[in-house]
Amino acid sequence: MKSKSSRSADQPWADTDATSAMWSHIQQGDIDSLEDWMNVNPNVVDLRSNDGRGALWWAYEKGDQAIIDLLLEHGADPEAKDSQGLRPTDMRKKRKKRKY
Repeated sequence: MKSKSSRSADQPWADTDATSAMWSHIQQGDIDSLEDWMNVNPNVVDLRSNDGRGALWWAYEKGDQAIIDLLLEHGADPEAKDSQGLRPTDMRKKRKKRKY
């Protein structure tokens, strides 16, 4: 696991091409591209969209355990909160409530 102190966790929250690309990779389950990207630029694991959510929130919402594990191995913070005070694991709970 990479140390938080070796990366900038203070990136601004913004909807950018990078956050859109991260979301897309996660929705497509493209773990190879995510891993390649994080190996080249470890800071991308900390990208957050305007609502404060990022890769770990989206992976929990999708329910993709392999991507969740990859993000955690690369130092994603499971205790971080979004603009509503939700942690990434809270997205798993929301997904379960939406099931029919």
